[in-house]
Amino acid sequence: MLDAREARRLTDEALEPEAEAIKPFLERVEARVRKAAKEGQRTIAHPFMHFEGMPRLDSPSGAVQTAVRKAVEAMGYTWTSHPDPDPGSPTSGPYTTISW
Repeated sequence: MLDAREARRLTDEALEPEAEAIKPFLERVEARVRKAAKEGQRTIAHPFMHFEGMPRLDSPSGAVQTAVRKAVEAMGYTWTSHPDPDPGSPTSGPYTTISW
């Protein structure tokens, strides 16, 4: 059995910007940013939402979301988590935006 130190090292490697675990999510964010920028926009909401023409992905784990956020912010983007704007509505919920 591998020891805890080795398990932590493997996890850290899996969450690096070029790692396979986060690469598809970064590609999705890039495609959505590129499309929005070409349309004259400066922000996208719900960065992990399905994007037409991209493969469907399962929702990323919390650790993968954090790794994607760090990679996106390292590229100069602003990642903002917004609270639920209408907590009384069943169709409302917290959301994330990425802006440039």
